[in-house]
Amino acid sequence: MVIDFQHHYIPVELAKKRGLYSATGKTMLQEGGLPATTMHQRLYDLDLQLDDMAQAGVDLSVLSCLLGWSAPLEECRFINDDLAAIQKKYPRRFVGLAQAPILDGQAALAELRRAINDLGLRGVTITSQVNGLSLDSPKLHDFMRPLARSMWWFLFIPLWCRLVMSI
Repeated sequence: MVIDFQHHYIPVELAKKRGLYSATGKTMLQEGGLPATTMHQRLYDLDLQLDDMAQAGVDLSVLSCLLGWSAPLEECRFINDDLAAIQKKYPRRFVGLAQAPILDGQAALAELRRAINDLGLRGVTITSQVNGLSLDSPKLHDFMRPLARSMWWFLFIPLWCRLVMSI
């Protein structure tokens, strides 16, 4: 079985809400006034993703939403609900990873519990930096300690950093 573990998906409604949707071209996600990610139709079109998976011989894709790494709680809930619906519709093709705003401490943990225990998502994804904080920052202890004790949760942390250069 071939598994694509870092497969990005963005709910189309969220892309539209954030002004990042383009049916024909590309848009640029910016963070702090700097370009961060190129947004394109394949990120939010499951039919195109399934075609790509078939062409590449990928059996299963593990979905995470790159917008969820810095989203407020309401958007994370929306993302998690959407990923759960996709996982239910395509149980042999997609698995979803839960998102939560990790700076929200207990509220974020409650959302992860809901996403995994109630919605059936298969793990958690968080970014390696949040608002310039690394994961060992004391500001994240309220979130990280209980998460570390939840050994039955799979945790995926893609490395991310912003390089800023002045010339």
